[in-house]
Amino acid sequence: MAYDEEKLDYLIKFTRNSIYEYIVEVLEDEEKELSAVTLNNTIICYLDFVNAVKDSEPSSVYDFFLALGFENEDYQIFEKKRKAESEYYIGKQF
Repeated sequence: MAYDEEKLDYLIKFTRNSIYEYIVEVLEDEEKELSAVTLNNTIICYLDFVNAVKDSEPSSVYDFFLALGFENEDYQIFEKKRKAESEYYIGKQF
């Protein structure tokens, strides 16, 4: 598959930064306006894609959190929200 490496790197960086911002929103959001399940799905898809073309990201959501500079406690908060949402979430869950 031919692709422009510079454009791919730009897209990866933009997406990574956006995911970081969404994580912060989920961690701070008391009203759950942004779905933790949707964000978890997005992170899994992002990691699968980037590692398929560049092999440059961690392989798990937990390790991705740590790579972005979040703490274990942040991941535990996220995971608690994701699990609670997953019980009533309508849609695909990876």
